[in-house]
Amino acid sequence: MPKGVFPRKLKPASERFERFVDRSGDCHLWTGGKAGKGYGSFNNGYAHRFAYEQSKGAIPDGLVIDHLCRVHACVNPDHLEAVTNAENIRRGVSVERTRMRCAEIKSCPKGHEYNEANTRLIRGKRHCKECTRIAVKNYDERNRVKRMLAARAYREKLGIKPDPRKRAKADAMLVALGMQPDLFDEAA
Repeated sequence: MPKGVFPRKLKPASERFERFVDRSGDCHLWTGGKAGKGYGSFNNGYAHRFAYEQSKGAIPDGLVIDHLCRVHACVNPDHLEAVTNAENIRRGVSVERTRMRCAEIKSCPKGHEYNEANTRLIRGKRHCKECTRIAVKNYDERNRVKRMLAARAYREKLGIKPDPRKRAKADAMLVALGMQPDLFDEAA
């Protein structure tokens, strides 16, 4: 060995592991490097597998480690269990679990209640009839205004004078929609 070069002594893996564990909450969160989907990475493997093996022994062949808490960065041995892959998938976020979670939502994002009279099922998803009604009304009003403005521009192009009563009604509709009628006169 050359002079002045000393072999580096690594600390034991369990000691290095502890440097990256945040035990402030119920879940002991891995603060070190992360692998895919937020799983902790340690010693050329997964941190949660290392934690399980340190506290409960080797992982039996054919089993995988399931996070009972559903937090991928958790390395708390009490939250880890060796199960078959099929069981791990069954416990994961499944279609049924998603349906149960969605069933707990009692109103649409706009606050309208989901009930028999106000809910339509389309391809298994709930749609609020009140929101649909409002969206269709807004769409119709916007298109009515576009058609009205196009017709006004066409008549003015042909030199046809607008009827003052119809013009007043159209301007009132624009004001009701929050638009200024005089802006459209300049555009035409």
